[in-house]
Amino acid sequence: MACAVILTAIRIEYMAVRAYLSDLTEEMHPNGTIYERGKFSIGGQKWEVGIVETGAGNSPAAMEAERAIAYFKPDVILFVGVAGGIKDVQLGDVVAATKVYGYESGKVAETFRPRPDVGLSNYNMIYRARAEGRKTDWLARLSDSAKPNVFVAPIAAGEKVVANKKSDLFEFLQQNYGDALAVEMEGRGILQAAHANQQVSALIIRGISDLVHGKSRADQEGFQELAASHASAFAFEVLGKFLLSRNQQSPETRKSNNPKLDNYLNKIEKNLKNQGALDIQNNVKSKNGMFKFERVAKITDFELSFGRLNMRGDAFFIIHYFPSINTKALRQYSTQCLEYGKDKATSSVGRQMWNFKVPCNICFSIAVVKNLEQEVKTKIRQENPFDHNVDLLWYEVPIIYCLDEAMLCFYDQPSSLGEQFKGEIAWKRLREVIKTTLNP
Repeated sequence: MACAVILTAIRIEYMAVRAYLSDLTEEMHPNGTIYERGKFSIGGQKWEVGIVETGAGNSPAAMEAERAIAYFKPDVILFVGVAGGIKDVQLGDVVAATKVYGYESGKVAETFRPRPDVGLSNYNMIYRARAEGRKTDWLARLSDSAKPNVFVAPIAAGEKVVANKKSDLFEFLQQNYGDALAVEMEGRGILQAAHANQQVSALIIRGISDLVHGKSRADQEGFQELAASHASAFAFEVLGKFLLSRNQQSPETRKSNNPKLDNYLNKIEKNLKNQGALDIQNNVKSKNGMFKFERVAKITDFELSFGRLNMRGDAFFIIHYFPSINTKALRQYSTQCLEYGKDKATSSVGRQMWNFKVPCNICFSIAVVKNLEQEVKTKIRQENPFDHNVDLLWYEVPIIYCLDEAMLCFYDQPSSLGEQFKGEIAWKRLREVIKTTLNP
């Protein structure tokens, strides 16, 4: 099922979005943000949708967008809400932003010189918004008899409420951002977060709740609720008609030509989430560009017990498919996984010991293969990966999963009596983690 996140700034916007979802459940992010997760379907298109109320402002919106992207791993992120109209629009109209100007950016000399900070919505979503805006299908979602217009055009975003056409700020916007149809306070932050997560398609959709010069009167007459309703109706029409490309599809909807591989990846992703992995990415390039990892997952504050002393740090689970593999290729792959982990590790890990926990990181390098030669199988089961560690803060653990045999292969048969005692306390726990997490 495809996944979307919809963010709103205020309660009226949130409730307008929430009305379109079924089977709602409440969830809490480990850092405290409260989400609701529900379902939306239209025709054959089914979506799982996470919603959150961010509060006003670009900074809170950007922070919550980043957090929601990491938590839900969405294909699409939308911000749906109200805005003030600057030109060409009427109360209740809808504007889907092609781009958002961050109008606060600039240089102060004798006068303020703007240096536009511009965020772009996703190309495919812009064209889907244009296509739906030309149709009248979305109007059937409205509870009122209005026939609002849809504009696909630029908007402006800052940290100020613009309430008067005679204000210096309104004149500034007209002079410097003359093609912006509306002004709001969150869109630039959302697109900043989306830019940092380019696998996510982003779009800002706003209903016009006031025309700047009559803001207070419009708010009093209930146009905020009307505008939020119109924006939500159009947003769900766009979402329902948006077709994901192969690269944008979520793991559950993206299919390869290998059903066994798809099945394994889907099951392991669920296992990783159960183990506490909050950031699971797809199709990630290795540092040297040699590999495009199928999945990359990170668990922070991962602990591994050995006696009265524990290891604590980041654990990376990196998965890649090989038709076949030998020990040399496995070593090269494991090394690249380790290099990736070092670049992405939590910066504070390894700086100090606390509560008798040794700062250390682990990289599980999982090679998924169609079939496996007996020689490779024997070697990986008898060779202690810790012998290859050259960094006291890092350990790499190569693992093979054979699709044809539905079997995990990793270090579980020490080749000598001496090997049986080398790190065996730690390995006992490691083997439990491997079996629990990587065995479908």
